[in-house]
Amino acid sequence: MNDLTEHLVHEAEGFDRRGGSPLDIEQVLERAGEIKRGRRLRATLVMAAAVLAIAVPAGLVALDRDGSREPSPAPSPVKVDRSTITLATLAAGARPAAGWMQGQVWHRPDDSQFQFSGGRAFAVAPLGGFTVVASSGDQGQRAYLVPPVGSTNHEVTSWPMEGGFGVSADGAMVAFVRPDGLPVVLESDTRAKGITNHELPKVPRGSGFDAVAITGTTCDSPSDSVCAVWVTTSGKSVESWVSTPEGTSLIHAASGSPDMVHPNLWRVVDVLDDGTKAVMTQVNDTGSCSEIRSPDVAALWATCDDRFLSFSPDGQHLLASSAYADGAGDNRLVVLDAARGRPLLDLRTTDGAFIGQMVWEDDSHVLATVSDGGRWAIVRIGLDGSREYAVAPVTGKDPYESPFVLPSR
Repeated sequence: MNDLTEHLVHEAEGFDRRGGSPLDIEQVLERAGEIKRGRRLRATLVMAAAVLAIAVPAGLVALDRDGSREPSPAPSPVKVDRSTITLATLAAGARPAAGWMQGQVWHRPDDSQFQFSGGRAFAVAPLGGFTVVASSGDQGQRAYLVPPVGSTNHEVTSWPMEGGFGVSADGAMVAFVRPDGLPVVLESDTRAKGITNHELPKVPRGSGFDAVAITGTTCDSPSDSVCAVWVTTSGKSVESWVSTPEGTSLIHAASGSPDMVHPNLWRVVDVLDDGTKAVMTQVNDTGSCSEIRSPDVAALWATCDDRFLSFSPDGQHLLASSAYADGAGDNRLVVLDAARGRPLLDLRTTDGAFIGQMVWEDDSHVLATVSDGGRWAIVRIGLDGSREYAVAPVTGKDPYESPFVLPSR
């Protein structure tokens, strides 16, 4: 050890005589990073050792050699399960947090049930203890408001409707559109334990109305966050509108319409409370293209690889599937970074399997109704690709018609 110390001191003194100057540790490391491999690197390391012997206090060197102060290892990257979606060998998990419809039976989050008798249910949304069910039957499509279990009022109110439900981010409002273009909002009043019915200004033209989203926190006007129902039409002219208590405005019309405002905006898919929109811009026989637009309608990013479905509740992620939709259901489940479009998860179903419906359960989980080999199940899928049964497989009466309906978001 003494011989090594004497040698290093000798080298350092020679370095000073040749015009060198002492370096601190950061300078040594910086210079070492600039030197090429081979003999130049080895010579530099010898010189660095000589300088460190002089510039670094012995106590600091000893501290660095203390095994108790070794740096912590870097965290392991998150493992993502990218295997195909199948109903084989999944563990049982919690039931869907917001409930689910199985056949004509609505399974509430509190494990109570009710038998729905108003036609074939195709959409459902819990609302402050009540349940809103959309069904189709001899009378066409209707929306039903079903009272809570144990309610003294057993009256079921219904309205004619088209399309599906839009549900607010907090779950306190459910919107749909009557066949005459009038948006209806059912708002939960937690204090009165009842439901307020709001009728907003009509969409003045079109047909095939669909309430794709509702933003805001209340339809009571004036309000700092008044409700807005976003409506698309799918009749002769494809258009998107927004209706608020103050009036109705055209958001965009299909190319060629005399009222065209944004020619590259084809159809609104989902809207966040801050006004950020997921829109479909093109549809043809081979696929579709979509964009995310800022509140001032500027395009943030676009893709022709995926078809947008819905934002996550916190707005951070975007659920999507194949750009071309055909057949019994989807064979892809995609989660994108909503801000930049970076794919976080891209899963495919196993051969012969497909997804009938997929919705966000919370910020980090998606629920999907999956058909595989004649069986149907509700599968919970995490952002890391993990999956489990939310409802165990059942044999469906029809391999192409799901026995399950998941709550609208």
